[in-house]
Amino acid sequence: MQHENKHYAQLINIWDADRIRDNSSPGVGKSSQTAACVCGDLLSHPDHHWVIIAPEHKLIDGSHNLLENYDGVHIWGKNHFEHFSPECYIHGCTKCPFKEECGYLQQEWSAHILIMPYEMLQTVAHMTGEFDYIRSTFHLTGWWGLVIEEDPFRLWMRELPLTPELLQYCECMNTRTIIYMGGQYQIQDVRIRLDAVQTYAEWQLYQMQYCDTLYLHSFHNQTTLFGTKMINLRSYDKVIFNCATTPRELESLYFGHQFSACISVGTDLTNPIIQIGSRWGLYNTQKREEDVMSFLCKIRPVGKMMVVTKKFAEKDFEALSDTVVVHYGSARGMNTFEDDYALVVIYGAYHYDPLTKVKMMVCGITEALIGQMEDAEVIQALHRFRPINRPDIPIILMSNHIYDSAIWTTVPATIIDVVNYPEKMEEYSQSQYYTFQTFFEWQRRFIFKEKSKHECVVDYRRTHTVKDTAAFFEISESTVKRLWKRSYTALNRDE
Repeated sequence: MQHENKHYAQLINIWDADRIRDNSSPGVGKSSQTAACVCGDLLSHPDHHWVIIAPEHKLIDGSHNLLENYDGVHIWGKNHFEHFSPECYIHGCTKCPFKEECGYLQQEWSAHILIMPYEMLQTVAHMTGEFDYIRSTFHLTGWWGLVIEEDPFRLWMRELPLTPELLQYCECMNTRTIIYMGGQYQIQDVRIRLDAVQTYAEWQLYQMQYCDTLYLHSFHNQTTLFGTKMINLRSYDKVIFNCATTPRELESLYFGHQFSACISVGTDLTNPIIQIGSRWGLYNTQKREEDVMSFLCKIRPVGKMMVVTKKFAEKDFEALSDTVVVHYGSARGMNTFEDDYALVVIYGAYHYDPLTKVKMMVCGITEALIGQMEDAEVIQALHRFRPINRPDIPIILMSNHIYDSAIWTTVPATIIDVVNYPEKMEEYSQSQYYTFQTFFEWQRRFIFKEKSKHECVVDYRRTHTVKDTAAFFEISESTVKRLWKRSYTALNRDE
């Protein structure tokens, strides 16, 4: 609650700014407190309108999500309504025979708060604004505010697989060869030559020509068109961008500028985290999946467990009893996974494939920023159960090494074999044996919540004399005094 109060105070302090970036830590209440300020703004200014955009419909609807924070209208795309066909995109709504009964058009577009996925942002002016005959476009009238929830990467960078029928409309120009991670990638600048649209595929291609940059990549008869389109914020009087992990440098790429006002309420993760191994790429994640599942069954406590993993492993881990499983990217920004788990496991590193990285670098994202974006996905997944509000829940990290300062200890991946096959303990050296003991100590303290003998001595000493304590535990009085002094010193240091 303390960090939430601090965050709200900072948000109120800079509320008058036109462009606000909130990269406070996950769990401090960015979305709910922004909603409170938006609702307060509407009370003071009944003529204002707000648009809230989020990655997916599931982040908007359902329990613990955006609709609970806002008294707004959830706007759905055309494809969610009866009578929809791909031709709805090609011909628009003007000549549609179902126009009068269309559920899409009958949504409350005039509401003061509209909540929708990213891709629908461009329709707001068309559905609520006025037509500018000079510029031949729709524009918003009156005062409008915009809240962007989470990283709008996919709204900025767009991609379309091309068939031979579509490729004929692409004029390729400069070709460059990029060598990256042992592969060669042919990237071409491209211009689209398409005037009349007859099919849905052509309509998709036609939309791509609005990108600021366009490139083409071909490999093994698979051709992909990709590019970027800067997110235009000029129609909005106030914009709030809520994301804990998007690097500030990406703001210039996404929006053409960095936000002038920024909130950054940080909270340290104090959960007992243990890092197991360091190489958890695709190969090792697939190879060791069964071993890890067996390992978790042996070390887990009674109670619900949460596993965050790669999409291909999701169904396998769902077979474990009393286990909630989510894959990377599926739960970003969602609060539906808040629970008092007995154990949380992050399994598998998150990395973009080499081709995706090449495309991102061609579009202006540096390799260092790509690394930050990969780490951000792990951080977002880890924070789905709101660890800052549940600091006692233990976390096993078998993924990107992102929390050096918060990790209780690191043990090699061979601990998985030792737990699964105890007889293998004899194969390891004495130093490795002590490393394994570190893991079992962590398991005893944080998973099973058992106290060591030393901790029991200190607890007993709180209500008994040194002599009685020594007699009860059959140890010397000097040992009792030493343990008591060590505990007292540690307590003062923590305070």
